Amino acid sequence: GAFYGGQREDMQLLCMEYARRGYVAATMSYRLGWDCDPNSGLLICFFCGSQADKLKVAAYRSVQDTRAALRFVASQAGNYGIDPEHVFVGGTSAGSVAAIHAAFLDQEQADIFCPDCVPAVGALDSGVNEIQAEYTIQGVINNCGAVMNLDIFEAGLPMPMISFHDDGDCIVPAGYGYALGCLN
Repeated sequence: GAFYGGQREDMQLLCMEYARRGYVAATMSYRLGWDCDPNSGLLICFFCGSQADKLKVAAYRSVQDTRAALRFVASQAGNYGIDPEHVFVGGTSAGSVAAIHAAFLDQEQADIFCPDCVPAVGALDSGVNEIQAEYTIQGVINNCGAVMNLDIFEAGLPMPMISFHDDGDCIVPAGYGYALGCLN
């Protein structure tokens, strides 16, 4: 989705496979949209080139929503047999961007990347729900995602992360470069 399309049901089969292997698995939704025509497909750079700052806010909102979902899951740990100290996060494409940043991004780094985000939508851990519950992310599964800035890893990787990508991805480059590079 590029933060404008997709739904949590898209990950249902993957979650079922994790459950078959003995893991508690859940999928979540995050707010979509950033004033880009959702029908632009591979022409997204042509139709949405003037919307780069709105894309940053959309990515930031997805991290807010992911962290809110993790707090909710942690608050329900007893009901679902979850150990909130052993959480893995992952996603595909934009969902993977959200997962990586939920695990590694702090507010100071977020403010540098997107100075307009806090005034627009609030701090990373606010604005979505008021649930106060602790969780510890132990690992990240990255499928075609990217990071906003390599500085989020400046202290090293405090947890394992496995990444999968393909050379044909025209939205998130496989080696290095900007996601939707034409917008930067």
